[in-house]
Amino acid sequence: MDKMNEMNLQSSQLISNVQINSNKKSFYCDLLDQQVNTIVNAANNSLILGGGVAGAILSKCGYKIQEECNGIILKRGDLEVSESVHTSNNGKINANFIIHAVGPRWTDYKDKIECYDDLKATFYNILMYAENKLPSANSIAIPLISSGIFGVPRSLCCKALFFGLEEYLTDSDDSRRKLEIVRLVNIDDETNDELVKFFREKFLKIDCHLELEVKNDEKREIIKTEMIKDLLSCRMCEIELEKNEATKFDCGCYYCVDCRENIEQGNQCKCQN
Repeated sequence: MDKMNEMNLQSSQLISNVQINSNKKSFYCDLLDQQVNTIVNAANNSLILGGGVAGAILSKCGYKIQEECNGIILKRGDLEVSESVHTSNNGKINANFIIHAVGPRWTDYKDKIECYDDLKATFYNILMYAENKLPSANSIAIPLISSGIFGVPRSLCCKALFFGLEEYLTDSDDSRRKLEIVRLVNIDDETNDELVKFFREKFLKIDCHLELEVKNDEKREIIKTEMIKDLLSCRMCEIELEKNEATKFDCGCYYCVDCRENIEQGNQCKCQN
């Protein structure tokens, strides 16, 4: 069965719940039929609505959406990686807005650390865009951008999403935040299972029963100090590691298994950039 991970952002708290739909549905129908007022399209730089999610949007919402995308490109040029823009829904789907976000392509980067950083920025910018450009947006559905044909390993996509969301919660204004629900809707069970597993393990490491309080940096540091004081942090993706999970390099930095492979392939440590 398809799985959907939903997070409720209420009172500056991040809560992870796994919902299992009773009926099998395709990924595209799931995303376009979500009861949210904003959905996210994993776009290309020129906003051409071709295959995948973009093709489903074009098919269901009509060519008017492509015309809006063409107008955006004519006015401002191609989008850079991690940038977001939005179009209307043409009155065809539940969501009022479609955010088009450009994630990184794995093969475009010699430095895979830079690819990870750009993907984290992509998720962060999506949420900030919804907050600052779409004041009525209180719920959003997001696919795991760049995990498909763009080729970024799912494990890094999960990390980028988590830390992009965490940075958004830290940087956004608690008193003004309108975004309450983030739904993560993906194409296959393997992607969803890995995403849910990562989020669950991340929350459990801070021992807060799938709830991460982010009222301010001081509060979060208190939680980390009390609950994961024996953990190390990966220099690249910032995920906390048990001592036996971390690899220490000559420069003194620690890396998780996924990020270590990038360093061993010849990429420099972030401390040397």
